[in-house]
Amino acid sequence: MANWRSRAAAAAALLLLVSLAASAQQRSAGGLDAMLAEPFPHMPEALGPFSHKISSDNPQAQAFFDHGI
Repeated sequence: MANWRSRAAAAAALLLLVSLAASAQQRSAGGLDAMLAEPFPHMPEALGPFSHKISSDNPQAQAFFDHGI
């Protein structure tokens, strides 16, 4: 009988700890939405003259790809 009670108490304690840990998680990114609302600036001079030709003929696509190199 004591074995059953100790297992039930351990399960209840574990459930309590898991629920407390889950409720303590951060709910908001704190202004991240406002930061991501506008596009990031393109800085072509940040890495120098690095470039790798892609299959697109769109110069903006090439610039975007080169920005990520």
